[in-house]
Amino acid sequence: MLMSGIYYQASLTEHVIKNANNSKIVQEQLKNPDVNVFTGKRFDDRKAAKEDPVLALRSE
Repeated sequence: MLMSGIYYQASLTEHVIKNANNSKIVQEQLKNPDVNVFTGKRFDDRKAAKEDPVLALRSE
């Protein structure tokens, strides 16, 4: 049985990942793994985690 959804060729996925890895924002995040480069908040900041649903999931 096939699952529903959108399927992409492996070559397209690899291309997108390669381009993302070369982007300025990804490079900045890799240089600062403890800080969310979009918000400037630390990932381990409990107060920030309560305000940001994505961070809240990480801290559980």
